[in-house]
Amino acid sequence: MRFSFQQLLLVAFLLIGALLGAAALRALFSLETLMAQSRDSAAQAIALSTAAQSLSER
Repeated sequence: MRFSFQQLLLVAFLLIGALLGAAALRALFSLETLMAQSRDSAAQAIALSTAAQSLSER
C-alpha cells in the first residue's frame, strides 16, 4: 500500500503541529511555575524588607 504525496504531507503537517502544541503547553506550564515562584519571592522580599526595617528602628 503506497501513500500519496498529499497524504504524507498531511501526516507530516499534523505531526509537526502536534509537536508544536506539546511544546507550547510545556512552555505554558513552565511559565505558570515561574510566575508562582516570582510571587513567592516577592512576598518573601517584602517580609524580609519589613523585618530589616523593624530591626533598624530598634
